[in-house]
Amino acid sequence: MKKVLAFLLIAVLVISASVCVAFAAPSAEAQGVVSAVSAIDTNEQAAVFRLRKIDGKVNSDFYNALKGLKDETKNNTLKIVGHYTVEVEGEPRYPLSVTLDVLGISASSEVYVLLQNGKEVVSITPTVKDGKITFKLEEAVEKIAIVVDGKTATAVEKENNVLSPQTNDNMIYVVMVLVASVALFFVSKKVKA
Repeated sequence: MKKVLAFLLIAVLVISASVCVAFAAPSAEAQGVVSAVSAIDTNEQAAVFRLRKIDGKVNSDFYNALKGLKDETKNNTLKIVGHYTVEVEGEPRYPLSVTLDVLGISASSEVYVLLQNGKEVVSITPTVKDGKITFKLEEAVEKIAIVVDGKTATAVEKENNVLSPQTNDNMIYVVMVLVASVALFFVSKKVKA
C-alpha cells in the first residue's frame, strides 16, 4: 500500500509541476500583435510570408523613422507596437499584397507600416478593415514595424494581455495540489501508526 501511495504522490507532484511549465509556454504574446499573416503575389498565388518577432528595443533606424513620422503627421502619440524580421520562401513575383491580423486595431485606428532594407526605412499607410491591415510590398524587405496611434496602442496592449496567459494565473491550483499531496502523505502515515 505504501508503494502505491508513494507512486500516486509522485505522479501528482510530476503532473502539478508540468501544469506550471505548460502554462509558462509561449502564448499569443510570443508572436506579438500579429495573429495571422497572408500574402499573395502578382500572379494571385499564395506566398509563404513569415514574420518573426524581434524581442527587445526597437532598432535606431525604426526609432528615427518613427520620429520623422511623428513630425510629418503631427501626432506625437504614435508608437511601435511590434517589429519583426521578414522571411519569404521561394521566389514570389513582386509586388506582394500582404494582410496582417493585428490585435486591437479598428477602422478608426491610425496605422502605418515601416519597411526596412539595410539602413533605409520607408513608411507606408496600409488599408485597415475588420482588424486587418493590408499593404503592398514592391520588393523584398528585411524587417517591418507596425506603428499605431496612442489610443490604438493601449487597445493593442490590453488585448494582448487578455489573450496571453500569465504564468502565475494557475499557480494557486498547483499550490493546492501540492498541499493536498503533502497532507495525504502525513495522514497516511498516521493511519498506519
